[in-house]
Amino acid sequence: MTQDIQDRLQGFKARFLARCREDAAALRSGTLPPVEVQKIAHRIAGMAGTLCLHDLGKSAAALDERIAEALPYDTELDALLVQLSLI
Repeated sequence: MTQDIQDRLQGFKARFLARCREDAAALRSGTLPPVEVQKIAHRIAGMAGTLCLHDLGKSAAALDERIAEALPYDTELDALLVQLSLI
């Protein structure tokens, strides 16, 4: 991998992590409707795996799936917030 590609990936990861911090604050607020929580979870799940943040991706995917099934999701939301606090 060239240095240019590595630099671009680092920049991409930095932007993703900054967005995750914003998302975590929004999720902690408890004011988002389920559809917005699901959008955040889906976005995080998709990008986390690409950036080798597998535990974060798994937690986000579990939350995304739970909301898609119209099931209670407090446990999955809490798990995602824990993962977000670790980044």
